[in-house]
Amino acid sequence: MLPSGGAQLLFALHEKPILCRPSAAGSSVAWSGSIVHGPQSSYYVTGAKPKGGIVGVSFRPGGAGAVLGTSMEELADRHVALDAIWGTRGVELHHRLMSAADQKDIFRILEQSLSARIHRPLLI
Repeated sequence: MLPSGGAQLLFALHEKPILCRPSAAGSSVAWSGSIVHGPQSSYYVTGAKPKGGIVGVSFRPGGAGAVLGTSMEELADRHVALDAIWGTRGVELHHRLMSAADQKDIFRILEQSLSARIHRPLLI
Protein backbone atom coordinates (compact mmCIF):
# COMPACT_ATOMS: atom_id res chain seq x y z
CA MET A 1 0.00 0.00 0.00
CA LEU A 2 1.39 3.37 -0.98
CA PRO A 3 1.57 6.22 1.54
CA SER A 4 -1.33 8.62 1.83
CA GLY A 5 -2.70 11.22 4.17
CA GLY A 6 -5.85 9.19 4.66
CA ALA A 7 -6.66 6.53 7.24
CA GLN A 8 -8.55 3.26 6.93
CA LEU A 9 -10.78 1.42 9.37
CA LEU A 10 -11.04 -2.29 8.56
CA PHE A 11 -13.09 -5.14 9.99
CA ALA A 12 -12.20 -8.76 9.21
CA LEU A 13 -15.36 -10.83 8.90
CA HIS A 14 -13.46 -13.99 9.80
CA GLU A 15 -11.19 -15.12 12.64
CA LYS A 16 -7.94 -15.63 10.71
CA PRO A 17 -5.03 -13.21 11.30
CA ILE A 18 -3.96 -10.82 8.54
CA LEU A 19 -0.34 -9.71 8.22
CA CYS A 20 1.12 -6.38 7.16
CA ARG A 21 4.62 -4.96 7.39
CA PRO A 22 4.80 -1.16 7.83
CA SER A 23 7.97 -0.80 5.71
CA ALA A 24 10.83 -2.85 4.34
CA ALA A 25 12.73 -2.40 7.61
CA GLY A 26 9.73 -2.72 9.91
CA SER A 27 8.50 -5.77 11.73
CA SER A 28 5.28 -7.50 10.70
CA VAL A 29 1.98 -6.73 12.39
CA ALA A 30 -0.64 -9.47 12.67
CA TRP A 31 -4.20 -8.34 13.25
CA SER A 32 -7.66 -9.82 13.43
CA GLY A 33 -10.98 -8.30 14.33
CA SER A 34 -10.61 -4.63 13.47
CA ILE A 35 -7.75 -2.25 12.85
CA VAL A 36 -7.09 1.38 12.05
CA HIS A 37 -4.36 2.05 9.51
CA GLY A 38 -3.31 5.58 10.36
CA PRO A 39 -1.99 8.01 7.75
CA GLN A 40 1.25 6.55 6.39
CA SER A 41 4.38 8.45 5.39
CA SER A 42 5.92 5.31 3.90
CA TYR A 43 4.56 2.27 2.13
CA TYR A 44 3.52 -0.91 3.87
CA VAL A 45 3.24 -4.43 2.54
CA THR A 46 0.21 -6.61 3.15
CA GLY A 47 0.37 -10.37 3.35
CA ALA A 48 -1.81 -12.81 1.51
CA LYS A 49 -5.43 -12.37 2.49
CA PRO A 50 -7.13 -15.40 4.05
CA LYS A 51 -10.52 -16.51 2.80
CA GLY A 52 -13.31 -14.43 4.21
CA GLY A 53 -14.61 -10.93 3.85
CA ILE A 54 -13.26 -7.60 5.02
CA VAL A 55 -15.34 -4.44 5.24
CA GLY A 56 -14.06 -1.00 5.93
CA VAL A 57 -13.88 2.69 5.30
CA SER A 58 -11.17 4.82 3.71
CA PHE A 59 -11.21 8.29 5.15
CA ARG A 60 -9.99 11.33 3.26
CA PRO A 61 -7.01 13.11 4.80
CA GLY A 62 -8.09 14.66 8.08
CA GLY A 63 -11.53 13.00 8.08
CA ALA A 64 -10.94 10.01 10.34
CA GLY A 65 -10.51 12.04 13.51
CA ALA A 66 -14.14 13.19 13.41
CA VAL A 67 -15.33 9.56 13.51
CA LEU A 68 -12.59 7.84 15.48
CA GLY A 69 -12.43 10.57 18.13
CA THR A 70 -8.65 10.67 18.19
CA SER A 71 -5.91 12.77 16.67
CA MET A 72 -4.43 11.56 13.40
CA GLU A 73 -1.04 12.60 14.79
CA GLU A 74 -1.42 9.79 17.35
CA LEU A 75 -2.17 7.28 14.58
CA ALA A 76 0.39 8.44 12.01
CA ASP A 77 2.51 5.58 10.69
CA ARG A 78 0.78 3.14 13.03
CA HIS A 79 -1.61 0.23 12.79
CA VAL A 80 -3.82 0.22 15.88
CA ALA A 81 -6.52 -2.23 16.95
CA LEU A 82 -9.89 -0.44 17.09
CA ASP A 83 -10.54 -1.72 20.61
CA ALA A 84 -7.43 0.19 21.76
CA ILE A 85 -9.22 3.38 20.62
CA TRP A 86 -12.90 2.61 21.29
CA GLY A 87 -12.67 -0.16 23.91
CA THR A 88 -15.63 -2.53 24.04
CA ARG A 89 -17.59 -0.41 21.52
CA GLY A 90 -15.14 -1.48 18.81
CA VAL A 91 -15.43 -5.13 19.81
CA GLU A 92 -19.23 -4.92 19.86
CA LEU A 93 -19.34 -3.32 16.40
CA HIS A 94 -17.08 -6.05 15.04
CA HIS A 95 -19.37 -8.74 16.49
CA ARG A 96 -22.45 -7.04 15.02
CA LEU A 97 -20.80 -6.93 11.59
CA MET A 98 -19.78 -10.60 11.79
CA SER A 99 -23.30 -11.69 12.73
CA ALA A 100 -25.03 -9.61 10.03
CA ALA A 101 -27.39 -11.54 7.78
CA ASP A 102 -26.05 -10.27 4.44
CA GLN A 103 -23.90 -7.61 2.77
CA LYS A 104 -26.67 -5.02 2.79
CA ASP A 105 -27.04 -5.46 6.55
CA ILE A 106 -23.25 -5.20 7.02
CA PHE A 107 -23.11 -1.86 5.22
CA ARG A 108 -26.21 -0.56 7.04
CA ILE A 109 -24.69 -1.42 10.43
CA LEU A 110 -21.35 0.13 9.50
CA GLU A 111 -22.88 3.32 8.10
CA GLN A 112 -25.22 3.85 11.06
CA SER A 113 -22.52 3.11 13.63
CA LEU A 114 -19.94 5.44 12.11
CA SER A 115 -22.45 8.21 11.39
CA ALA A 116 -23.52 8.17 15.04
CA ARG A 117 -19.90 8.67 16.15
CA ILE A 118 -19.19 11.83 14.14
CA HIS A 119 -17.84 14.50 16.45
CA ARG A 120 -19.04 18.00 15.62
CA PRO A 121 -18.05 20.56 14.50
CA LEU A 122 -16.39 19.03 11.44
CA LEU A 123 -15.22 22.38 10.12
CA ILE A 124 -14.05 25.41 12.03
